[in-house]
Amino acid sequence: MLARRGLKALESLPDSIDRARLELQLQVALGVPLTDRLGYAAAEVEQAYSRARDLCSQVSDTPTLLSVLHGLYRFYIVRGQLHTARDIVQQLIKVAEETGDAKQIFIARAAMGPTLIHLGEFETAAEHLETGMAAYDPSRQVGDRLAYGAFMPGAWLAVAQWLMGRPDEALETNRIAREFAAKQHNPFAVAYGESLSAWLHQYRGDATMVKKHADAAIELARTHDFAQWRAIGTMLSAWSMAALGDPEAGRTMLTRGIEGFRRTGSELNLPHFLSLLADAHMRAGDPKAGLAVIEEALATAAKNDDRVWEPELHRLKGELLLRLGESAADGGGAREASEAAFRSAIDVASRQKSRSLELRAALSLARLLAAGDNNHEATTLLAAAVHHLPADSHSAELDEARAMIQSLDRPVAADL
Repeated sequence: MLARRGLKALESLPDSIDRARLELQLQVALGVPLTDRLGYAAAEVEQAYSRARDLCSQVSDTPTLLSVLHGLYRFYIVRGQLHTARDIVQQLIKVAEETGDAKQIFIARAAMGPTLIHLGEFETAAEHLETGMAAYDPSRQVGDRLAYGAFMPGAWLAVAQWLMGRPDEALETNRIAREFAAKQHNPFAVAYGESLSAWLHQYRGDATMVKKHADAAIELARTHDFAQWRAIGTMLSAWSMAALGDPEAGRTMLTRGIEGFRRTGSELNLPHFLSLLADAHMRAGDPKAGLAVIEEALATAAKNDDRVWEPELHRLKGELLLRLGESAADGGGAREASEAAFRSAIDVASRQKSRSLELRAALSLARLLAAGDNNHEATTLLAAAVHHLPADSHSAELDEARAMIQSLDRPVAADL
């Protein structure tokens, strides 16, 4: 890389403000291609941006400090160090607001969204994303990778909306975000948008749409050597393969994808990706292997405080315990453990106000309760979960819950 050659040449120059300014420009120039080739969480990326931050202090370069802080934020969030990432973004917002530049405020506030989503603070995340987007006219950003392509705030907002129980709104927000990314003619931004679209559709459980967007992200990543998006696209595509009828091939591909993801140094969303592997194990008839992966996912979520997918981890644990109990002598014990896992999923989702995941967990528990002839509790549980979502919304799970309420307990249903 030319930036590396320039840095090597600087070694022969004496220390001075001019030398520091030149090195700052080269370190920042180095950070972008390193991120593209190695991923956000590569150690070389941190080295470049950390050195650049020190140089910003030496030369008092506020405009460059903003981009440097964002580079460090990306490193820490993708590494799964969410609280450090939040500290960096708080500094980023402070510096941006001091400049009074609407574009920089947009960038800073948009950066807080993904951090808070993974910490399980969905409503606050949506507020930051919406505030940042309202502060700057995105139509002025075409071709500006830093301002939009590196953030995809609309796509992240769609994720938050789905988690909060606004499924129709989430799909529309995601559509608009993808259209805007396409207008930039920026392969990195488009790959980012396709990856987040696949991610959203996996949350929804739509394997066909996951495959469509994940395969598009993989193709772009291969063409342009984007390590991060290739690894993420591979994992999501592998899950779609398992969900669409080939769990053996899916779990093999998922295992390789997770290994590749880890090689980039990334841990952000690792609990989610591990849950995809656990789900593939379950679909392949291997609940024991799935449970081992889920326990790893729960431990990783606790270590990193990555809470976004925590309710689904507990719910999947319950489903895996049920499958394991079907072939075990102590089926009753497995049923009790499964029920406890489903209730944990509902409790966590309720606390986070993660209404879509609350509904999903309520469906799992309601099926279990109904199988034990506890129709009234099953119906009451579902009615409470459905109540939190918009009355005019539709999804496969919402429709299933409404139909189940009608079939199990018509008197309760009549009171909704």
